[in-house]
Amino acid sequence: MDIGLISGQTISIKTKFATFVVDESSSSQKTEADAAIFLKEKGGGLNKVSGVRVVIDGPGDYEIGGVKITATKMGNGLSYFIKSGTLDALLANVATLTSMKDKVPQAKVLILNIDSEPDQALISEADPRLLVVYGENEESLKKIGQGKEKVKKISIKQDKLPTDMETVVLG
Repeated sequence: MDIGLISGQTISIKTKFATFVVDESSSSQKTEADAAIFLKEKGGGLNKVSGVRVVIDGPGDYEIGGVKITATKMGNGLSYFIKSGTLDALLANVATLTSMKDKVPQAKVLILNIDSEPDQALISEADPRLLVVYGENEESLKKIGQGKEKVKKISIKQDKLPTDMETVVLG
């Protein structure tokens, strides 16, 4: 699974079988994807994404190219549990994760849009081995990233996941 930053709030998630664009915006560069995912219900348009077969902007179960996605509405947003092969990831923004309280599913990878100050206890509840953070809240990104250098893209393999939680800051 490859996760890359397209613009401040927009990322791509690429698996062996499908490519997803998350929260495409007008400031994003042109890109191609099999599906578009929005962290808020009825997210937005697809101005700069081509090839999209499915738009995921509401709760439900989806399967795109062998990748299983469960979208759950929590508060004003959506969280996504993504399973590709043996690798699973939870995708959400901080506001949605906060509204999950005791219902945060465990995932090997937690992909988090830092739209507000994160609660470390909620991140720990997901028990990720890899925390991937991005977003435009620079102060919170610095705090959670603990001075880590920003990267544009990360490649994740099940057998190469760290044993203790590590944080990667996309930027």
